[in-house]
Amino acid sequence: MLRHETQVLTNSDLVACVLANDVTGFPRLVDQLHRIIGSAWGHLSLDDSAAYLSHSAQKKPQFLVLALAQQDLMDIAKLQNICRLSVACDCPVILVSNVASSQLAQALPDDFSPLAVLDTQSMAHGLERAVSRLLLQSQWSQGTDSSATTGRVIMLQSLASGSGASLIAQEVANSLSAGGDPVSLVRFLDESENCSDAQHSRVATSLTEVQLPNTGGAGMARHLQKVATEYVEQGQQVVVSMPPQLISAAADLVPLADTFFAVAEITPRAAQNTRILRRVMADAALSLQDVRFILNRLGDDARSLRRSREMAAALCIEFSHIVPDAGRLSDRGGFRSGETFVSALGGILAHVSQLTQRKYQAA
Repeated sequence: MLRHETQVLTNSDLVACVLANDVTGFPRLVDQLHRIIGSAWGHLSLDDSAAYLSHSAQKKPQFLVLALAQQDLMDIAKLQNICRLSVACDCPVILVSNVASSQLAQALPDDFSPLAVLDTQSMAHGLERAVSRLLLQSQWSQGTDSSATTGRVIMLQSLASGSGASLIAQEVANSLSAGGDPVSLVRFLDESENCSDAQHSRVATSLTEVQLPNTGGAGMARHLQKVATEYVEQGQQVVVSMPPQLISAAADLVPLADTFFAVAEITPRAAQNTRILRRVMADAALSLQDVRFILNRLGDDARSLRRSREMAAALCIEFSHIVPDAGRLSDRGGFRSGETFVSALGGILAHVSQLTQRKYQAA
């Protein structure tokens, strides 16, 4: 079964509230909200929005979606009042509109700064990216204080050379670092890459890269355990990028991780290594449910979609996250390659942001 979903856990029944006179006029917005947060969102007309936002005792959602049509700009005073009230109640706003940006600039107050401004063309990836950013930076999914963040271990196992696991690991580490968390990005290098026992290089303000030798087997797992213990106890987030040669050590690595991603493409090598991963997990009596499969570089044509379903069915797995082929989208006049790749990681980042309790135990 092919699946692409993000489940947001919150302490509030209402994650989002859409402020719109006619929400049916924004079908893509409705579809995307259902995909990202399920039924955990509500809707108010613009006439009811002011009273709702000004009610101090009313429990507010985690974010608002202000959906504006051309006719909504006819009552600028009401619209500006809604914007000012959202600022006053400190509730982040995602603005969705097909109105020209120049008209919006004239209608909205100067002190109104929405988290994101989306139109129907950028809705597919932009909304999930904006919601993920909220989850990462504020940790609303669990209602935790960022100052009390505990360390956690996020592992990304490449199922074939060139599958993109390293790039995804780098993006996850960058996003966590951008949210203010101290992050260690761990890479395994072989002897040809001239890696010392543990080489550290500062690559960003709160992101440190840690290079470990690819010794393979239990020795490598013990080495990773030692490094992870050091950084997790300091409250750091540890993102680990693992090459396909380490699949045989998955039984030693999966128990160390808060979440374990396996990154695949639609290739025979990735399929073969997925079978190896399944066998290693079964031999160690570990559940395959502890592994979340990412399908990278999926084309948007019917043949690619059919092959992805056939691959998932043949391997008896589910792809929890789909990353489209940014190059193909770019060639067809869609989003630029980098923007498409980053925005498609929204579901992965949202899942990572939900991790507050680590199952990693130091030896």
